[in-house]
Amino acid sequence: MALLGRYVGESGSADLQLASLRSLMTTPGSCMLDSHTGTSLLADIIAKLLPEAQKKVLAELMKASQIKQSWIVASEGRRLGECLQWCAREMATLVINPNIDHADMLACLQLLYLRSFFTVTIPNKSIPFCTVLNADVQPSYYKCVLDTFMKSVSKLLTVNIKGVSRLSQLNGHMDLMFSLLQYGQLLLTSPGHLKLTNPPDGLQIEEEWGQLVQVVSEIDIKRKGEERLSGSHAFELLYFHTALQLLIEPDIALETLQDLHVCYKRSCKKRKLLTKEDGPAWIEVVTELLLSLMFKGSAMSRSVANIVMATLAEHVTPQALQLIVEALQQSSLTSEDGVVGVEESMDSDMEDDMDTSEQQLEEGSSSEEEEEDGDDEEDSGVEEESLSVPEELKANVKAALGEAAVIEGEDNSEQEDVEVSDSEMMQLDSMLAAAFRSMKRGKQVDKDKQRQLHTFKIRVLDLVDMLIKHHPTPSLLTMIVLPLVDRVVGGIRNQDEQTLANRAHNTLMLLCKVKKLEPEEGSSSDRLLEVLQLLIQFAAKVSLPDLVTDVTKCCILVIKTILQQPSVSPLKTRATAAQNTPSTVRGIDQVVSMVRDAVFALLNSKKAHCPAPLLHTLLQRFTKLFWPLTKNILATLESQDCKVFMKSQCANFLLLMINKQTVSELEAERWSEFVASWKTSATKVLAAVNEGDLKKSFVEEVLSVCIRVHQLQPDTEVLDEDVLERLHSQRSHLSQTSRAHLNKLMPDLTVEERRVKKGKKKEAKTWD
Repeated sequence: MALLGRYVGESGSADLQLASLRSLMTTPGSCMLDSHTGTSLLADIIAKLLPEAQKKVLAELMKASQIKQSWIVASEGRRLGECLQWCAREMATLVINPNIDHADMLACLQLLYLRSFFTVTIPNKSIPFCTVLNADVQPSYYKCVLDTFMKSVSKLLTVNIKGVSRLSQLNGHMDLMFSLLQYGQLLLTSPGHLKLTNPPDGLQIEEEWGQLVQVVSEIDIKRKGEERLSGSHAFELLYFHTALQLLIEPDIALETLQDLHVCYKRSCKKRKLLTKEDGPAWIEVVTELLLSLMFKGSAMSRSVANIVMATLAEHVTPQALQLIVEALQQSSLTSEDGVVGVEESMDSDMEDDMDTSEQQLEEGSSSEEEEEDGDDEEDSGVEEESLSVPEELKANVKAALGEAAVIEGEDNSEQEDVEVSDSEMMQLDSMLAAAFRSMKRGKQVDKDKQRQLHTFKIRVLDLVDMLIKHHPTPSLLTMIVLPLVDRVVGGIRNQDEQTLANRAHNTLMLLCKVKKLEPEEGSSSDRLLEVLQLLIQFAAKVSLPDLVTDVTKCCILVIKTILQQPSVSPLKTRATAAQNTPSTVRGIDQVVSMVRDAVFALLNSKKAHCPAPLLHTLLQRFTKLFWPLTKNILATLESQDCKVFMKSQCANFLLLMINKQTVSELEAERWSEFVASWKTSATKVLAAVNEGDLKKSFVEEVLSVCIRVHQLQPDTEVLDEDVLERLHSQRSHLSQTSRAHLNKLMPDLTVEERRVKKGKKKEAKTWD
């Protein structure tokens, strides 16, 4: 089988391929060969056919679907319904093939569309594919055709053809959809020949459909004149999706259609003409619509929502973003239309949320007594939960026990014992078992709802990804970064949320990779500073290295965004634009102040301090910004109250901040001032080192900074000679790295010393 499929697929003759395929599908073969043999021979051959052969096979499949004479399906076959389903699936496979031209693709979609929603009552040759009555087959066939049609449209939306721009692909798809809308209009206006397979109860959709086609015709003209993806593409796609929903869920679709009409009219108005009395902004209504699409099980609905969000990303406002954030913070499901129960403590109370969540993650930060007290409190909490019995369960148990039930609040001693026979006892047992099974089913329902909620949130993150990829703004950063971090932490707290946490982590990393955010009208550094403060406070409670890394990346992005904020209004002149406004300078000063506080919280050994890796990364990444901290670090290095370990941290901070780029970015005066200050501090610190109390790692860190400064400025003396000589006298107590540094700082003396050592070694070797 595999050899035959490979031979036919690699054949360069379309006639040979068709002949081989026909021999396999005609008697004694069948189009159901794959299901009979448990292979994919026919599917593989059709997928590898030459373009000419594929077009001919598609034509035969369409004939077979219309119950016309074809070598693919025998019209009198016993399994006609199954064969027609196979034809529909193969048509859906070929319709997305780039070798199929636009006309054949449209004809195939029209046939699937007709079989999905309409029934031919009287043949009509003037309407395509209405010349034959519907076949008398099982209802499962029509369900299969509907699923196949929806999947075909969804795949056409997302297919990526090499060498063709996304705009050209989407325009081609829009042309197909518009032709389908017109075909649907033709079918709906021919009631004497066709009828809806599942007509809506008491609803007439013909008038709404006609209005929809009229609006889409106007949008289609505008779309064809656009040179890039625009709102015309988004609204035309939404209208087409709503048109399909009119035939599937007319009640919901009619409400959506009214909202779409209003949103489209408002989107065409100039922003200045819109007033508050007009109600919520059109982008907010569209965002709510997209969220409802993400809740549906249809892959096509989600594909439409993602494309529309990507197209309208530049129009999304903070108010529309808030709707997405609230969707990510939902705590329960109420209906298929949406979710409720928004958690109120994410943005405004983010700090409290982080306190609660990360206290469970932090290890080794509390004493044993505190841990025991915490365990006792947790135990008592669990015990209280176990005592809480649902009222519904109580009622079921009482109903099952009947007279044997004890009434709550009455004295048990005053009640007489009820005699129960064996048969009655068995009946009571079965009723009690049923009562407890109902409780178990209730728990399973809750788990299913929670799983649905997590699935919905994962889909909402797809919308966030579209915004990040196509139009990331400061508002998006400030509003979404904290909820994403919270979702990641949720996966650490609760294993059931691990999938959602992984998906949120991917979105968070996508956000952190953004090089530059799009400029936004009315944006300021105030909210960015607030988010940075919350992230730093959150990092102080984190013990997991991976989470620290994620928070560090978020901090880097926030600081970069603050530095990229426009300093003046675009309306001001170029000469004025070169100057920073006081608000911009104040924002930068606040960033420096936050990091300074975090650094000294670490150096002062405060209990809740920022992790050292985060500070190392920030100081190394934004050295010029945080260069003023070097004065404070040098002062701490000289302080006698500071522990040796923290002094080593100071030296490490300086080592990370000093490099060639730093010297090139700093003014010569500032660099010279630092070198002089460093020489004074290092000389003072190393002069106080005693041989009996020498800390190898500390001396090594200080000498490493000396070497770094010496490499960048070789002509500068970084240590006094008497300090170097004193260290040289104690070199046997220094680490190997420190001795190497000392050799570089004392080249002449070091060479002589090495000669003495080599001479001693040779002499010892000779005596041996």
